[in-house]
Amino acid sequence: MTQTFGQSLGWGRNPLLLVIDVTRAFTEPDRPLGSDATPVVTAANTLIEAARAGNLPVMFTRVAYENADLSDAGLWSKKIGSLGDLVDGGEGVAELDGYLRGIDAFTERNLAANLDVEVALNVIG
Repeated sequence: MTQTFGQSLGWGRNPLLLVIDVTRAFTEPDRPLGSDATPVVTAANTLIEAARAGNLPVMFTRVAYENADLSDAGLWSKKIGSLGDLVDGGEGVAELDGYLRGIDAFTERNLAANLDVEVALNVIG
């Protein structure tokens, strides 16, 4: 029987490392939405160091809301209730070099359009 689904595509010509939502808001246990994500942060840092050592670009996404009243957070803010740590400029989502400002990798339909097409023909995630 010939396999028709799940074929390997390889790494592509221009890979990059895309780090999604590794922010203080989610990775520190004392934060309202956080947990002890030390193993995740350690693994992410290892991948980032390896990518940079191989001269591969590294980009980051994060969830951050512009309005302090969370009026731009939609229904999720009503369900979760403790999104204040995700207000842009706060410590929970502090800016780091390489962040794609205002991009939520899980809901942003134009994520690919926001990546540099010359660099990001293939995304490693």
